[in-house]
Amino acid sequence: MPGNSFYVIDSSSLIDMKMYYPMTVFRSLWVRCDSLIAEGRLCAPPVVLEELEQKDDELTEWARGRNGALFHLDSSDLMGRVSEILGVFPNLINSNLDREQADPFVIAMALEKREGPQQMLCGGGDVYVVTEEKNNRNGNKTKIPKVCDHFGLPYISMVDMMVNEGWEF
Repeated sequence: MPGNSFYVIDSSSLIDMKMYYPMTVFRSLWVRCDSLIAEGRLCAPPVVLEELEQKDDELTEWARGRNGALFHLDSSDLMGRVSEILGVFPNLINSNLDREQADPFVIAMALEKREGPQQMLCGGGDVYVVTEEKNNRNGNKTKIPKVCDHFGLPYISMVDMMVNEGWEF
């Protein structure tokens, strides 16, 4: 239902959005995302911003301009949820990297939004993980959809979010 859903977005969706819907061409899409951010219905953990900062481009600049609104931590329980997720799905991250990786934080934040006291403040709408990742059957790395399925957490693509919101261009 438009106006009632809450979204926790992964780096993959923001990167694909920049690639397929450039800010200079699809300005109204980016403005609508800004509206979701302003309404408090689109967020991401700060580690998503850190992943975006691996490349310095217009997406990184856009993202930095929304730090504190789009990117924020919800509670001190987030790390506990991340540990729980990684306890069940250790291959969700690449243990050879020496930096935080966003996937478990995105899922943990969505679980907090769904189950925490702020759900009452969100109007009881559905909570979605927005990701462009697909379930992989044969890969070594666990993908976000598999973890979401395990926790009964719905996930959608960026385009699905646009449809869910009833956006027309």
